[in-house]
Amino acid sequence: MMTTGRKGWSFLRQAGPADAHRLARPLSRLTPMFGGAALALAALPALAAGTTVRASDGWLRFVIPARPAAGYLTLTNTGGRTEVLVGASSPACGAIMIHRSVSDNGSNAMEGVKALPVPANGSVRLAPGGYHLMCMRPAADILHRSSVPLTLTFRGGGRLRTDLVVKNALGR
Repeated sequence: MMTTGRKGWSFLRQAGPADAHRLARPLSRLTPMFGGAALALAALPALAAGTTVRASDGWLRFVIPARPAAGYLTLTNTGGRTEVLVGASSPACGAIMIHRSVSDNGSNAMEGVKALPVPANGSVRLAPGGYHLMCMRPAADILHRSSVPLTLTFRGGGRLRTDLVVKNALGR
């Protein structure tokens, strides 16, 4: 809402249609009109997240260059409803898939998981031997102790941006 007492854009005409730059203190006149919009736009990243899940202790087990690498982290849901992880992406990976390790009659294998629920007011730990993220076609420039950006996507469109620290096979 304008506080100058004028209606609409008519106050710009006082400097002439070809020279609006000659207005005395033009920003002070436009700020009341656009200040609220600027505040709303600044809040968009937080609103766009749309999830009550937080990530901690994230790391990427990087063993052999150009081979898939496993990512681990803890997801904590501080909200009152279950959030469901449905995908992940990173510029450092050609694709990321949600997996879990399974043991069947003494043999170990991995299987893809389409969705991973994070219970209300609870946590899910993605760790060796259990649920994990597989970084397929990792970038050639991933280095030990570097950081890999990760975006997690939840059902309903919520997103969470975090980082995974690159560690060796021993988690160091």
